[in-house]
Amino acid sequence: MGNKRATKGTRRVAAFLAALGVLVMSSGVALMLSATPANAAQGQHVPVGICHATSSDTNPYVFITVDDDSAKFRGHLKHRDDPNKHWKTDGTYELGGAHSAGDLKRDYIASFVDSDGVAHNLDGDITAASCDDEGDVEVPPAVVDVDFTDPTCDAPDSGSFDVTGDHATFVADPDQASYSIGDSVTITASPEEGFSFDDGAQTVFEHTFAASDAPCESVTPPVVTPPVVSPPKQHHTKTQSHVVTPTVVHAGLAGVTVQDMRGEQGMALTFAGMLLLVAAGGLGLRVRGSASRI
Repeated sequence: MGNKRATKGTRRVAAFLAALGVLVMSSGVALMLSATPANAAQGQHVPVGICHATSSDTNPYVFITVDDDSAKFRGHLKHRDDPNKHWKTDGTYELGGAHSAGDLKRDYIASFVDSDGVAHNLDGDITAASCDDEGDVEVPPAVVDVDFTDPTCDAPDSGSFDVTGDHATFVADPDQASYSIGDSVTITASPEEGFSFDDGAQTVFEHTFAASDAPCESVTPPVVTPPVVSPPKQHHTKTQSHVVTPTVVHAGLAGVTVQDMRGEQGMALTFAGMLLLVAAGGLGLRVRGSASRI
């Protein structure tokens, strides 16, 4: 009687282990099937055509191609929605139509479908031909003029100059806040990008400052004797020690890509389920052996 009871108990344990093994192993297989392949999202990108705005009105755009998942693409997308360049002149351009001087000049980005099948409707079909269309741009000449103000006898270091003009920059040599009688200065003007001076236009201005109300009376400045100043007394103070608090830098995992562990977990569960099935099979053999001896 005792052997029969032991056999029934062993059968129940074997059946429980077998059912548990099947459940654990099926869970492991499900995890492995749902795991994301390690390289599924690597190396997938879509090239996108862009009309990139320049600082020139005569060559306002250049055609480039960047990947849709790159930092460069995000930068051009920002310049599309929040431009950082301006038109300098009035005119028309096929992509943007008519524009006035001072209007924003944005980037144009082609519409595309990314690697996940998502459509991004931006500016339609952007090609090198559409970027090369210069349209009708009116470019005026760069102009510059310089007015010099000479100092006076009463203010011998009050010489200055004033530059006026459009679409031009200048450099003064020497560059000073003011100039004295006898000082010389050279102003060299240069056109901005996309502009030019008319033929024969003056671009270099030279001037030597002289008193506007000359001749000036010669005045001998009085001799001033500086007062004798006693050196300050030296006060000895105790040196204070400074406590330096060290800065603790915590090591982090910023920027580390988190790996999908479902595949490894699934393999572990599948292996555990197989072990449970093996154990259940072993108990079944013991039950048959005991039954044969009864």
